[in-house]
Amino acid sequence: MNSGINRDEFEPTAQRNCDSQMETELLCPKGFRNLLPETDTFIFDADGVLWLGDDVIPGAPQLLDFLVKNNKRVIVLTNNATKSRAQYARKLASLGFSSKLDKHLIVNPAAVVADTLYRAGLSKNGKKVYLIGAKGLNDEMDNLGIPYFGHGPQLEDDSDDSAIMYAIKLEEEPSKVGAVVVGYDRYFNYQKLMKAANYLQQRRCLFLATNEDETCPGPNPSIIIPDAGL
Repeated sequence: MNSGINRDEFEPTAQRNCDSQMETELLCPKGFRNLLPETDTFIFDADGVLWLGDDVIPGAPQLLDFLVKNNKRVIVLTNNATKSRAQYARKLASLGFSSKLDKHLIVNPAAVVADTLYRAGLSKNGKKVYLIGAKGLNDEMDNLGIPYFGHGPQLEDDSDDSAIMYAIKLEEEPSKVGAVVVGYDRYFNYQKLMKAANYLQQRRCLFLATNEDETCPGPNPSIIIPDAGL
């Protein structure tokens, strides 16, 4: 099975200049004309660059369509792991972007984490993944046949009102868990944290986080939305 990610393809690009001055924030028309013939690949962030929430950034579909029609490779690179690459491809299509921007031209942490676990051979060794995260991680791991558990709501019986959960139950024996993956999880709670800490007591248990962001961007900047890096 092919994980679908060729890491050798993604290389850093050089900074360009406009009128002999380095432009790192704004690319002027002259600089773009000079850039186009000597650049094969263009990499774009998604949130806040191609779209904001459910609204497309004006001109973004036309720019990417222009690049695709000029035989440029366009890669969408995002640090958002809440959706799979297939979901992002559908979002691109719904916002009017070129149909040629399929999931194989999208890179996000959900795909990279799944690829890393696949290369580590966890499933071949009979190991499972304890997953704290959103559906994007589920889908990417399903695509590669990686067994996981722990996603979604997990509520323990606290009817005894005990301050410390001595009797918390682990779904799997720690020796059978090969990795703990942490991403944005709207159902995150103390029980999940406690289970992850216990699985990570195993010396060979991998720990992977999808991104280092402490907060998520939102429509109301005065409201803090904690992210995976907090």
